[in-house]
Amino acid sequence: LLLYENIMVRVYWPILDVIKLLGPRFVEEFNHKRINQKITLKTIWPRTQTPPQKKFPFLQAGIESKREVRLAPEGVDFSLGYTIYGNTVRFISSSKESFGFLITSREFAQTMITNFDIIWDSLK
Repeated sequence: LLLYENIMVRVYWPILDVIKLLGPRFVEEFNHKRINQKITLKTIWPRTQTPPQKKFPFLQAGIESKREVRLAPEGVDFSLGYTIYGNTVRFISSSKESFGFLITSREFAQTMITNFDIIWDSLK
């Protein structure tokens, strides 16, 4: 992802699970590099994964952080996350199963973008 600049990325992400898996330092450093490369995020988090802002200030939403966040509906929880950028969809599982993979396909990425956007537009 950090090979790109000036792109918008769609992220369906259980953020607290990701922080637990990758570590807060990695996530913070990655976030800093992402902002410097002008990579903006549209992010959907499960409500149960809303990070405490005092503990993780680098996850705040806004113009400066180049992140817009919407919360999944009450009762919708997920541990597998995915990220869509360019013609790539990247999946990362929870630490329970510990797997990740990329699919590079224009058609698949477009289908996932359409699905993400339907969910995004339905959320507040």
